[in-house]
Amino acid sequence: MGYRGDIQIFRALAVILVVLFHLGAPGFSSGFLGGDIFFVISGYLMTKLHAEDDGAFAFYKRRARRLLPAYAATVAVTLGTAFFITVPSDFVQVGEQTFFAAALAANFGFALQNSYFSSFEFNPLLHLWSLAVECQFYLLFPFIIKVAVRWRFALAAIAFASLVLCLAFVLISPKYAFFMLPMRMWEFAIGMWVALRPSRTSRAGRWGAMALVAMAVIPLMPLNGKLRDLVFGHPALGAVMVCLATGAALMIGQPATLVNSAPGRVAQRLGNISYSLYLAHWPVLVLFHYQPFGGTTPHALNIIDAASVIAVTAVATALLYLVFERPGPRLFSARRAVLAAAVLSLATAILMPLQLRQFDAIDGVTFAAMKDRSYNRCGKAFRILHPQQQLCETGAGPRGNILLIGDSFSDSIKEAFASTAKSHGFGSYFAVDNQPLITRGLDATWLAGEIRDLRPKAVYLHYTAEHLADGVLEAAKEAAAPSHIPVIVILPPPTYVQNVPQSIYLSRHGGPAMAATTLAKYHSATKDLAARSAALGFHLIDVAPAFCDPVCAVKDSAGRPLYFDRAHLTLVGAEWMAPWLGSSIAKL
Repeated sequence: MGYRGDIQIFRALAVILVVLFHLGAPGFSSGFLGGDIFFVISGYLMTKLHAEDDGAFAFYKRRARRLLPAYAATVAVTLGTAFFITVPSDFVQVGEQTFFAAALAANFGFALQNSYFSSFEFNPLLHLWSLAVECQFYLLFPFIIKVAVRWRFALAAIAFASLVLCLAFVLISPKYAFFMLPMRMWEFAIGMWVALRPSRTSRAGRWGAMALVAMAVIPLMPLNGKLRDLVFGHPALGAVMVCLATGAALMIGQPATLVNSAPGRVAQRLGNISYSLYLAHWPVLVLFHYQPFGGTTPHALNIIDAASVIAVTAVATALLYLVFERPGPRLFSARRAVLAAAVLSLATAILMPLQLRQFDAIDGVTFAAMKDRSYNRCGKAFRILHPQQQLCETGAGPRGNILLIGDSFSDSIKEAFASTAKSHGFGSYFAVDNQPLITRGLDATWLAGEIRDLRPKAVYLHYTAEHLADGVLEAAKEAAAPSHIPVIVILPPPTYVQNVPQSIYLSRHGGPAMAATTLAKYHSATKDLAARSAALGFHLIDVAPAFCDPVCAVKDSAGRPLYFDRAHLTLVGAEWMAPWLGSSIAKL
């Protein structure tokens, strides 16, 4: 394959889109489509560069020599930097990411979290998910290419099956559609299919430029990777469009006037270093803006911060490229790659307990709050194993069932709710969706259907105040009234402006004391919600007395935080609500 400067331009466009998305640049909220462009290019290049008489091992060795030196350096430097600047609850997350990265399985690790688009976890190695998908594709490539060369329809069948699976998972669990190779294989297959067909470079004028413009414009669509929607979700319509545009651009090529122009030459140089830039920019962004217990915050707060991040990223990119990536002798053989993975894993196992020893037991209790929470609503695999079900059973009992419907607030108390219900002889069910009665399709009709099927003794609602203001109460009344099912509103617990564990930690280490709230302030803030609920005939559970006497507590007598962020209760905090929940359930 001869050198194609236009492909480097495509790579430059892809990395610019991703970087602008990570920077939070206005208008580039769908810049993550740059990753889809990379996948198509990868499938194309692997096919074009493949030698038929080459064995799989030789292919793996070339890929390892190309990718792993800069990859391992990025992981090692990120781990080492995090050791010195993060608190243990955050460093443990970096350690876990390092283990998955060493196994080239970062996508599996992140699929066990909330979502690529969630900022709760501290993820300075989040961007390695796409490289893990690439490497998993490489494992299969020598076998797929043999089949594809002989039977072109087999490649089309693989692409079609993967796309159908991808779209199905967008409607079931978007994060698995995002992270997993089977749901991304169609993107690589588009590149492979184009590479196996004759090029159309004679048409590289207007049509090639139009394909490039489409690649740049489609990522301006307002997409949301958390939506279960085939138009505005991801990877769905937007991904299909940008991948087809990339395939067309690869097949047609670009006009020589563009490739040889000054902007074209600059873009090609950026494409040359795009791998190093991709590796460097995300850890720099996340580590530069690090705040203890603050999750992942890559966006610059001011111009000085932005300029500093750009400067550090430029230096890190240059070092990665000059030392590890530019053409010339390679530091890594396949054997050294395996050794590096082992060293990184060993270093992580040693560093995690070592870092914790720098802090006292009181800080240790605060750090533990970040893990003292209820996870994954109905379980990690529930959506996949039961795609049609909208409720999951969280406890069984002989006296019938009760429903807990709500947003993330209800997720944080569901275990305490289920155990309390069980102690009174009731089974409990919980909404699978993150925002029932809020998201499209899960309206009063949906809840009425679930009530008819389950015949619960009561429906409990637990939402943030802002979500309850959007017609949720009225929808619940409409759904429950025909069956004369009582509806009980659990008022939200006191919430704070600051992250509670972060404030507790910082106040012990010279930071400002956390702003307190009182029972009177809480009741003033929730009086309208309470009055509105009462006007609809709903019973109320006022949980504020569990926390406020009259000043509201944020930790228990042992120093354990009652919240894992500014508003959501830890398992310890949720147990404080159990007596008030039990008093209500006992009356059913």
